[in-house]
Amino acid sequence: MRRNVSAVSAALGVALGVVHVPAMSGNFGSDLNLTMTPAAGGMAGVGYVRPQDPVAAVFGNPATLTQLQGNTAFTLGGSFLDVSASANHDGSITGVPFNADSDATNYLLPNIAAQQRLNDQVVVGGGLQVISGLGADFRNATALAPQVELVVFGANVGAGYKVSPNLSVGASATLAFGLLEVGLLRNTALSHAFGLRGAVGATYDTGPAMLGVTYNSPLDLRFDTVTETAPGVFSDLRIQQPQELIVGISTSPTQFQNLVIEADLIWKNWSSAKTYEDLWRDQTILAIGGQYTSGRLKTRLGYSYSTNLQKGDVGSSIGNLQSLAVGGATVPISPPLVQFVQATLTQPYWRQQVSAGFGYALTGNIQLDAQIGYAFDGERTIGGTGVDVNEFQAGVGITWRF
Repeated sequence: MRRNVSAVSAALGVALGVVHVPAMSGNFGSDLNLTMTPAAGGMAGVGYVRPQDPVAAVFGNPATLTQLQGNTAFTLGGSFLDVSASANHDGSITGVPFNADSDATNYLLPNIAAQQRLNDQVVVGGGLQVISGLGADFRNATALAPQVELVVFGANVGAGYKVSPNLSVGASATLAFGLLEVGLLRNTALSHAFGLRGAVGATYDTGPAMLGVTYNSPLDLRFDTVTETAPGVFSDLRIQQPQELIVGISTSPTQFQNLVIEADLIWKNWSSAKTYEDLWRDQTILAIGGQYTSGRLKTRLGYSYSTNLQKGDVGSSIGNLQSLAVGGATVPISPPLVQFVQATLTQPYWRQQVSAGFGYALTGNIQLDAQIGYAFDGERTIGGTGVDVNEFQAGVGITWRF
């Protein structure tokens, strides 16, 4: 039994480092997309066709940068995220049943972005944001003491080009910096990695409606010598945020000056993303959001729905790891152990999210935006473990336009 417990603990710690924070993801897997931005966060993360703040333009569809009003815009803000994740395990893996809440709960996420017009056709932008994450902490629930924190920051630069009055195209690049802490029986290690991804996009105004398309390439993060897979042998762990394709449709500002209604369909290719491919399957998210402007006040509502993220037919590996070093021996990873990891450490299984927000023009150049959201419908049983997860978010931002 001691050997089994040690093996499970090691695998848990590995898997925790394997995936980016159930605590930071909405119902977009481990990605945030636009769900935490000051304006788009109140509209369920829509904004790939008509973003309502610089953060959504910089980190969304780069073609939308050309929608900048004026010559300069700058947003400074942040979001608070509270995640509730519980696990009820029958003891089939740990040897002793437990029912506990994860202690990884509260996060503060920055939102910083700026746009600058170079001429009538070209607008550039840049910003800093937490773009993805995963986290869990069950150290006080079981002798295995599994715990992980992985936070991925993204620094974005991009440019949009107005080809014609109706058509815009754009491209951007993200330099990512990931911090990973893995806990095994209360022992911790900190590792970091850099990664790079690109995005391209286009928008077209048909008259009554605007159309948009965005493609994000995969993002690779390689953590060197992060875990011991055999006695004295430490292996690297490669984590890959997935490629994604986003298509959207929105009301056109030429026809609806005070009303924005946008729907975005997002496809995430988790089944081809390194490490995630062993735990999750491809995911499709439909997000719908609206904004109505009356004088200085903008009111916003949003809703999103996700397909099932959990992979059903798991194997005997997590990423490139097929074994772990435990007690001086090499222990193979098994399918039941992978299921335990799915349930306790990679938990962003909520299917639905609702959100609301508002914007208020403090002056002619300064706007305050605020948003709240709640993600739910995350109860399920995986192997011998029942899980229930949901999250609450709230954020504010100030935008200056000149």
